[in-house]
Amino acid sequence: MPAAELAARAVASIVPAARLELLRLQLAWERALPPRLARVAVPVALDDRALVVNVVDSQWLHELTYLRADVLDRLREQGLGREIGSLRMRVGPVPVPEPPPPPPREAPAPVLPNQPASETLQAIAAVQDDVLRGAIATARQALTRFGRG
Repeated sequence: MPAAELAARAVASIVPAARLELLRLQLAWERALPPRLARVAVPVALDDRALVVNVVDSQWLHELTYLRADVLDRLREQGLGREIGSLRMRVGPVPVPEPPPPPPREAPAPVLPNQPASETLQAIAAVQDDVLRGAIATARQALTRFGRG
């Protein structure tokens, strides 16, 4: 039996089916709705065949009232909400998503001095192959000329 199926069975044996369905709806909410709507409303409960949705304020509550059928259709397009007969909306807390973390900074390029250290010069001189030694010396000079040193 696949691990995913074993995990699903284990979770289903612990978490009530209605809670799992609500969780699926909450996870699909942002995909099912335009971002402007997903930010101001969130499903919070399943009550019989009604999905209870918290909305940030009465203005959005009024707007979403007109979009009930569209919201249900969008959830059903995601393969969810088939058992839901209606949306019941109320003004209530809607979590504010945390902003994404800033992208990692790139490490600055190493700065090489214009004149190589004596160890570097010795290491280059120790290379037996004349072509390779020349290539290494040229690369070291190029790093200095192109702002890497």
